[in-house]
Amino acid sequence: MKDRFKFRFFETYNNTMLDCDDYDINELFEEGKPVMQCTGLKDKNGKLVYESDIVTDGIENYVVVWIDDDDHLGFYVRDLDKVNYTFYQLLEYTIIGNIYENKELLED
Repeated sequence: MKDRFKFRFFETYNNTMLDCDDYDINELFEEGKPVMQCTGLKDKNGKLVYESDIVTDGIENYVVVWIDDDDHLGFYVRDLDKVNYTFYQLLEYTIIGNIYENKELLED
């Protein structure tokens, strides 16, 4: 879980995903850049999973979300219809993209 506190952000200027290692994360938030936190877990191919990643179980696609409310706390996969949230074991999923670079994967 050492990767749990890694972050990345989407640079809208040139449409690229970048690690936050060389940037001031507070400035990124102030500039309104989409910042995503690593879950600290890996998908079934060993790739680190971040918030806003699109994952699949081979049948359906889901979005990884962070929820912090009275009923939920932690990273969940969300059905694309935004109704069901499931606390997940990431080893069951494969990353196929993210909501910023692969919006077409969110379409039914």
